[in-house]
Amino acid sequence: MNNSETAFYFSSYENDHDGILRYFTPKIEVPSCGQATIAAIYAKAIEEKLPSCVLRIKTNIGILPIEVIKKEDDYIISMTQGRIEISKPLSTGDRDELLAALKITANDLNQDCPVQIASTGHSKVMIGIQSRKLLNDIEPDNNRLIILSKKI
Repeated sequence: MNNSETAFYFSSYENDHDGILRYFTPKIEVPSCGQATIAAIYAKAIEEKLPSCVLRIKTNIGILPIEVIKKEDDYIISMTQGRIEISKPLSTGDRDELLAALKITANDLNQDCPVQIASTGHSKVMIGIQSRKLLNDIEPDNNRLIILSKKI
């Protein structure tokens, strides 16, 4: 939906963490974002020529350990996310509202994948789609998704 998250790194002046990351889309701040975390810490490692280490990064979901592994002139960044929580499948009504907002039908769903919310600190609706082509062709009603996201 072209609303990628951008991470902003701040120095820490406290002893319980090494830095702070905050994440923003064009419209809102979000609690966390895995790929933006990896990218921000990779940029920090390159910029500061970090040795292999574990950084304690404060986010809006807590302090996360981020491992920096120096490999010759490059880095591998590994993060531990929060504990995963998976909800019960969405109610039929909420699922149908989501399908309508995505402009797809129940027949487009992978029946082996219940529509439910998963979170390691920043919740996402998990929805299995029958094909990659269908996924790539989805043109959602963003206004309906915004309204629905406040509900579920």
